[in-house]
Amino acid sequence: MHADEASQIQGKHIQAVVPKYLIKKFKEKLQEGEVYSMKHFNVAKNKRKHKPVHNEYIIWFTSYTSITWEQTNVDKIGMHCFEIIPFHKLHERNNRYDIVTDVIGLLIGVENAVTDEYGNIRKRLYIQDQREQKVMVTLWNEKTYLVSADNNNDQDPKILIITSTRVTQYNGLRRGKGL
Repeated sequence: MHADEASQIQGKHIQAVVPKYLIKKFKEKLQEGEVYSMKHFNVAKNKRKHKPVHNEYIIWFTSYTSITWEQTNVDKIGMHCFEIIPFHKLHERNNRYDIVTDVIGLLIGVENAVTDEYGNIRKRLYIQDQREQKVMVTLWNEKTYLVSADNNNDQDPKILIITSTRVTQYNGLRRGKGL
């Protein structure tokens, strides 16, 4: 990676991969929710099929990678990164299985859960953005319990952030899938 390319990704989120043969080395050293500085890793074009964040580069740990737990300035680093996609741009993510999508919207409806002929449980949610565009999101199996159909009767508005989903088209409607 050249210096001009490195400056383009500074301040963005990036996927990091620890290869299988190095998991033992790093498993006890890395803890979720902590901040680390790293040295001696590889940066390459991201050619993986599944990308949890939208970045053309990926970090690969090597046997020479060293990590240091950071205790200063950690409040300046966000623990969660969302890449909220406006509803009117969801068509750009249609049937893309290489990148996951995050959306935010006002919960306007919840259907009761149903079980299909294969034993899968499905629940449909309907959310709306500030432009009053509506999107249907399908929750599957154990995720169906996260939102209750009782929310239809609740007077308090509920804002949902739905992360790491896929977008598909169904009868001309955009639909989030895969939660």
